[in-house]
Amino acid sequence: MEYIERSLDLEQVLLHKSCFLFGPRQTGKTWIIKNRLSKYKYFNLLDTKTYTQFAYSPNILQELINSNDRVVIIDEIQRLPVLLNEVQLLIDENDIHFLLTGSSAR
Repeated sequence: MEYIERSLDLEQVLLHKSCFLFGPRQTGKTWIIKNRLSKYKYFNLLDTKTYTQFAYSPNILQELINSNDRVVIIDEIQRLPVLLNEVQLLIDENDIHFLLTGSSAR
């Protein structure tokens, strides 16, 4: 897959705020995360174990994030919209920024 450089520096944005990154499937969203933002805590909701864990208990997100985590990435957030409530709570009550990625339903 060829990577096309874009002018948006996601890491710089995430130092100041949370954001959504939506786009069609297979356009490089996960590639950017794995190759440019790999130092941050990452959850992929395509992973069955991760999905099941959050589906059963969305509030476990609070337990899985520690005080050193300034940026947290949740990939494929569209699979579990209820998790957005926990994300909002963490944004409101802590100095944590989120990158939430998603694509169209299959």
